[in-house]
Amino acid sequence: MDMQNAKNILEQEKLRLISELGKHPARNIEADRTLSSFNKASEAASEQSETERQMKLFQRMNLQLAAVNHCLQKITNGTYGKCDDCGLPILEERLAALPWASRCLACKAKQSKSMSK
Repeated sequence: MDMQNAKNILEQEKLRLISELGKHPARNIEADRTLSSFNKASEAASEQSETERQMKLFQRMNLQLAAVNHCLQKITNGTYGKCDDCGLPILEERLAALPWASRCLACKAKQSKSMSK
């Protein structure tokens, strides 16, 4: 993937994420929690479950935005397409599928394995 194409894709993804985060219901989570305390127990439990799901989605989108910003910085630095851990090139197929990938498959697998412990 050429740098200009990668940059365009990453900038579009950044704008999409910022827009989604701006209108995501998790932004008003504290107000929702206060209101749920006045509802019946079963409704409150259901609301709590939905709130937790929305918070996880909100956190995931924030992490993805951070990854996109990181890769945009790597383009600026001239290191885009190289693994953050080992410095080897990231496969073109991986970058095409996941332009905000900053680790090669081997290093990503190591990271995932160490996080699951």
